[in-house]
Order: sequence, then structure tokens, then C-alpha cells
Amino acid sequence: MMKIIATMGPSSMKSQVLKQLITSGLESIRLNFSHFHDEEFHKIVSEVRNINNKVEIIGDLRGRKVRVSEKVFSTYKIHMEDIVYFCGEDMYDYLLKDERLLKSLIPLNINSSNINKNKINKISMKDDTMNFEVLDQSKGIIKSRVLNEGIIRGGKGCNIPELTIDGPGLSILDKESIIWGLNHDLDSFCQSYVESEKDIIELKEFVEKNNKRNKEILYYGKIETEKGINSIEKICDSVDEVIIARGDLMPECGIEDAVKNQYIAINKLKEKGYEDKIIMATHLLDSMIKGNRAKYTEVESIFSFIVNGINGFLLAGETSIGKYPVEAFLFLKSLIEYYA
Repeated sequence: MMKIIATMGPSSMKSQVLKQLITSGLESIRLNFSHFHDEEFHKIVSEVRNINNKVEIIGDLRGRKVRVSEKVFSTYKIHMEDIVYFCGEDMYDYLLKDERLLKSLIPLNINSSNINKNKINKISMKDDTMNFEVLDQSKGIIKSRVLNEGIIRGGKGCNIPELTIDGPGLSILDKESIIWGLNHDLDSFCQSYVESEKDIIELKEFVEKNNKRNKEILYYGKIETEKGINSIEKICDSVDEVIIARGDLMPECGIEDAVKNQYIAINKLKEKGYEDKIIMATHLLDSMIKGNRAKYTEVESIFSFIVNGINGFLLAGETSIGKYPVEAFLFLKSLIEYYA
């Protein structure tokens, strides 16, 4: 049976829903540490272990994802045609001395040096539904025009395809999440935004150093950029499974290349005999998030992945914030049983 991973969130962490999912055959759950909440995650882990202690619990780390800094002064709305300025965390406090910038300054969880050495042409958020036209870039500040209105809040993910971030792959927050996961007996860790096998090696070394119980840990690498696609064979050598995460692959590569790249990745891994390591993630049953029936194109896409021989799927919004998480899981499970 192919693997289905369900992301936990407000819709699925309720005790009754969690029990329904597991008793219906769910064998793997994902804790997204980008939205970490100690008390909620502790509750989920405890309940899952009580229902079925054989269910795999995966800790999905933040990785190199660029986000709006938690330093941002508040949550606020931006509108079309607004002019906003992106900057690094190291410049934010200084720039805020000019109070006129208060609601037009968006700090990112990187330093100005990262901005200075890259020519930025595009910035987007929220799966490419919030976009910014870059007007100017100077001295670590990116002047941009808002093309789609939306909400700015700390922790919100950003896609900046041209940005290269040097330095270690494991952030302080990632390390804290790993320690939390080991202390709570998680089974697996997934590193996000993996672009080379070095990211996985660093993850493994830190886990092994802190794995006091000597528990066997599984490792996933999440591929979300073109650079990751280009290195996917070497990455796959170092992990138990790879997750091709289309939610970020689309804004990172553009929708046309994202579709092409996901099949390039599948074919590369099949050539190496790694098809049993491929998990497809996100944009699987988006229609069901709002309680609608699945679209023909969604079912057709899932069918295509199954006949291409992949090993499983990861549900994101369908089970974390969707109206009917159990129904979404059962529908995907039925498609696998019907087509596989």
C-alpha cells in the first residue's frame, strides 16, 4: 500500500478527527514546525501514541525557507499599488526609527548581506497569490510595488527564486525543533528546502549527536527549488524518502517549469531505482479544502503519479485546515486502491 502522510492542523488535531483518521488507516502524520506550538504538538503526539503507537510521526523542519521575520511590529494588511520595502533583520530596528516606514517595511529572516549579493527580480508569498514587483534594490533594501493585496505577519513564507543563502542548513529554530522531537519520541525528521546532500548530512549529524535514546530515525528531504531538482539523485542517496513539494516549487520555478520539473525529478529517480522513495506533496486535492468535490484534473494528476510508480502522497491543507480532513484522506486512499 502506498504511503499517505497527513499534515496536522486546526482541522485534524481534534481528538475525534485524529482518531477517525488513524482508525481509517492513516499510518503517518506530519508536524509542521514552521507553525510550532508546544502545547498543541505535545497533545497530538500523546493522542496518536494512545490510539496507535505504530503511527509514524514526522517532524518537518523549517529549513532555508525565507520568511517574514518574527520581529515585524504587528499583523497588518497591504493593498494593491502600495510601495513596501523588504530588508534584513539586521537593518529592521534601525530603519524603524523613521516611523513613516512602519507599515511599509517588511523584515525578512535573513541579513542584508544576503540581499546585497543577489539581484532580486521577483518576490511572492502565499503560494504565488501575493506578488511584488521589484522597483529598486540598494544597500540591503528592496523597494517593491504590491500587485495583490494580503496580510503581512511574522513567519509568513516568502519565495525569492534568485536568492542564495549561504551558511549552515540547520537554523537555531531547526535545532530546537529536533531536540523537542527527540524528547517527544518522534520517528522521523524532514528537512525542508533541501538543495544538496550536505543539508541532509548536517541534519543526520545533529540528530545522532542528540539522540540519547538511540532510537532509529528515518529521514526525508523536501525538494522545493530547481537547485534541489538538479541534485535530487545525490539527495536521495542520503535519505529514506524524498518529498517533492509542489506548493513552493511553483513560485520558486514558475508554474510551467514546476510541472516539468516534478516529472524530471520522478524520471531521474526511477532511472536510479528510487521510485519507492518518491512522495508527492501539496496541491493534490485543493478543492476539498473548502469542502467541494475533487476536480477532474486533480484526480487525473493523482492517477498520473500512481501509474508513474511513486511511493506516496502528502496531504497539506486538505487535512490541516480543510473542512473535511477525514473525507479528503479517505478519498485519496480510495483513489490509490482503485488505480494502483
